[in-house]
Amino acid sequence: MDISKFWDLIEQSKKNTNEDIYLQLDNLREALQHLNKSEIIKAQEIFWDLMDQAYKWDLWAAAYTIQGGCSDDGFIDFRAWLIGRGKEVYYAALENSDSLAQMTQEALRDSEAGEEYNYLFAEAYEELTDEEMPEIIRTPKASPDGKEWDEENMNEFKQINPNLFEKFKEDWEIDE
Repeated sequence: MDISKFWDLIEQSKKNTNEDIYLQLDNLREALQHLNKSEIIKAQEIFWDLMDQAYKWDLWAAAYTIQGGCSDDGFIDFRAWLIGRGKEVYYAALENSDSLAQMTQEALRDSEAGEEYNYLFAEAYEELTDEEMPEIIRTPKASPDGKEWDEENMNEFKQINPNLFEKFKEDWEIDE
């Protein structure tokens, strides 16, 4: 398992789902069953590395804008959902979080359903082996990269992700 094979698994899981996140999760769970134990563990490690790379203030601002607020746990789920969108969307968002505005509001609101991705690899391992996945020793990234924003200042959200802000501003009570 390498990063290329990981992204191939994600892309394959998206096929024939009509952007249904739950159907994609089922497809991914099924695909993981065809891997061996060490490949599932490596896929988990790659997933965590991608989660750390996406631990960025501008992406958190995007999640906050889309969801009308976003806690620490919510941002974990958002990043997991972002990985599930695939390599192209993921890396475009890392480069420019406002690129997510190219997606539909409905697809973006599905970001709140990203939690299941966080457990998928361990569950697949357990289903395959009837054992818990061995503990993977790692130190998650301690704080987001980039410039921190103030959640009380709507203008910051508008500046960080202007297109996303425009797309979701009706969800916010804003005096302009």
